[in-house]
Amino acid sequence: MKNSILIICLLHLLLVISCNKDERTIATGTAGDLTWTLNSKGTLTISGTGEIPDYYDSSPPWGPKERITAVVINNGVTYIGNRAFFLCKNLISVTIPSSVTDITHDAFEGCFSLISIDVDNSNNVYCSENGILFAHAKASLIRYPGGKTDAHYTIPNSVTVIYSNAFDYCCSLTSITIPNSARYIYSGAFEGCSGLTSITIPNSVTYIGYQAFKDCRGLTSVTIGNSVISIGSSAFEDCRSLTSITIPNSVTHIEYYAFAYCRSLTSVTIGNSVTYIRDAAFGGCYNITEIINKSVTPQVIEASVFGGVISTCTLRVPAASLEAYRTARNWKNFENIVAIE
Repeated sequence: MKNSILIICLLHLLLVISCNKDERTIATGTAGDLTWTLNSKGTLTISGTGEIPDYYDSSPPWGPKERITAVVINNGVTYIGNRAFFLCKNLISVTIPSSVTDITHDAFEGCFSLISIDVDNSNNVYCSENGILFAHAKASLIRYPGGKTDAHYTIPNSVTVIYSNAFDYCCSLTSITIPNSARYIYSGAFEGCSGLTSITIPNSVTYIGYQAFKDCRGLTSVTIGNSVISIGSSAFEDCRSLTSITIPNSVTHIEYYAFAYCRSLTSVTIGNSVTYIRDAAFGGCYNITEIINKSVTPQVIEASVFGGVISTCTLRVPAASLEAYRTARNWKNFENIVAIE
């Protein structure tokens, strides 16, 4: 009997030692006023009171980064800085406490395996649903984890702002439904979503930000709602499968490189409210054969807006404005200007 008890005790001791060995600390350090530890199971734990610093020009201190699979941020941390977890490529899950009140848009940049961001239910600013990070009672969508494998996602009707880089490089998504509640699509929101084949921007949206859909190389169809006022720089740059685009009458400005290098683009329709088209907005779109411009007054355009296509495509304009376009700066360079049929 005594031998059996001794054996059981020894086995228990070995089990405890084994468990402790599995969870041993392999790295530790500081980040601003905070401390961190990384254990052998890949869990990075950040503790203390204060902010996780910004890392604009340097790498975050925890490492080796390739070992990090989970991040647990303890209560007391208030801020998650720029590029805080930059290129933690094997990071799968993040746990955020109630004390965090500010998370930068690129805190999880390059975390391509991230599946779940979980927020403490008592957090007054942020929340999560199915691992997706929101803010302000789900009015702002902050981050859709890039490692999720769903092919379709419907953004909740509560969302008014799609935050910068919210969906960047979510390559598994082939379709995304943007609700009529959405008003702003910020910079890089869908950048690099190469699986997307079509997108409808609802009438509620007024602003499409810088690089919002850049490098969505599978995108063949884009419908822009009739409340959009400005299309930001490089908003659709290198959407190389896009064949046609209609700019609604609500748009007043098309910014630099907005549709640059959309190599399959053959037809462009410009609404009647556009007043300025910036340099190289359609640069590198060498296959455009038709531009329909509905404005009765020739807009101001930079010299290279349609660089490389002006001698090979037809410009269609209102009949009453034919002569104005034929003499207007830069528009007059089109060799074939005819009336809209």
